[in-house]
Amino acid sequence: MSLLLGLVIVLAGHAPQPLVACSVVFFALMVAIVSIQRLCSWNISIHGASAGAATSISFLLWGPALGLLAVVLTLLIVMSRVRIHRSTSGLQGHEPLEAVSGALLGAALGGSIYVLLS
Repeated sequence: MSLLLGLVIVLAGHAPQPLVACSVVFFALMVAIVSIQRLCSWNISIHGASAGAATSISFLLWGPALGLLAVVLTLLIVMSRVRIHRSTSGLQGHEPLEAVSGALLGAALGGSIYVLLS
């Protein structure tokens, strides 16, 4: 709901087109991830997907120099989401495929929607 409210505020405030595109990207990404989680019972990483979307948008906006920095940060985020010490830490994490898939979904969906709306 907070993403939907943010999108409404961005649209009502006549924000610049790149900001509107980013808001739509992250709203669509959350809808896709929640749908995957509900339909497939697969715990895809929202953090990884958000980082992947931000990375693809970074490449589009600022080119390869900052885009590659974003890739490194996305890899760190994905690694941080993977469940390593599940039994001892008590923290819930993701299987490696869930974390990586989240980043790839975010990059593909985020980049595609951003290009279409910009």
